[in-house]
Amino acid sequence: MKSVKAFTNKYGNYFVEASIVLPIFIIGVTVLLSIIPIMAKCESIIFSAADEQRVENIKAIYRSNPVALPLLVTSRCKKENRNLDSFIAFSKGYKMKRRGLDNLIAQGFSARFENNDPLNLFNKVEFTGSIMSRAFVGKTENTVGSGRDEFEREEKSEQVYIFPEFGEKYHNSGCRTLKENVKTELLTKNLRRKYKPCKLCGAKKAHIGDMVQIFNSEGNHYHLSNCKSLNKHYIKIEKAQAIQRGYGPCAICGG
Repeated sequence: MKSVKAFTNKYGNYFVEASIVLPIFIIGVTVLLSIIPIMAKCESIIFSAADEQRVENIKAIYRSNPVALPLLVTSRCKKENRNLDSFIAFSKGYKMKRRGLDNLIAQGFSARFENNDPLNLFNKVEFTGSIMSRAFVGKTENTVGSGRDEFEREEKSEQVYIFPEFGEKYHNSGCRTLKENVKTELLTKNLRRKYKPCKLCGAKKAHIGDMVQIFNSEGNHYHLSNCKSLNKHYIKIEKAQAIQRGYGPCAICGG
């Protein structure tokens, strides 16, 4: 009986394997090349926001200006990333007390941009983030450094409202004292439809995402922070921080 040898073509096997693996490899490389520009853009935004926050940590030793950081971050990110469709930075707390730590500064940001993706998987990108740090209070105060565990420890917080330029009381959100005065708002398309720009301070030049001032109980205009028509405005901070800074409860609302 004659033996029969199986005949195999190793080159044919290579072609079959290549026809399976090569398309997968090309798709993988294409996806990677689509993701790299997105990561670079997000990294640029994070670096700009963190760098501005680092500078604010130093400035906060000598002054309190919760509006400045979001404005600086928004301006810098738009300048360094020209192809952003939109970018908004906003304050999430200034010199607040949380998780057992005081003088914390927190900001959030949201960005939208388009990405050239041949596979149409990542054409429109939305990136949000937040940063929290502590002002360099060790320069002027006898404080102990904080470790990672202290930042991660949860603690119940309660926020109140104060008038930073003058005033000695803290208020809750329903206090009529607040409703009769000015508050800081993020300029959005809805706010632009509801209010007109103040001609006195040139508020028309404010961009979407900028911080503006509006009157609660009267008026139909929004204003820049340096507008002469504003006599006082309030900000939101942690109740513990307000007490630490010498504020007492409002006699009207009880704080």
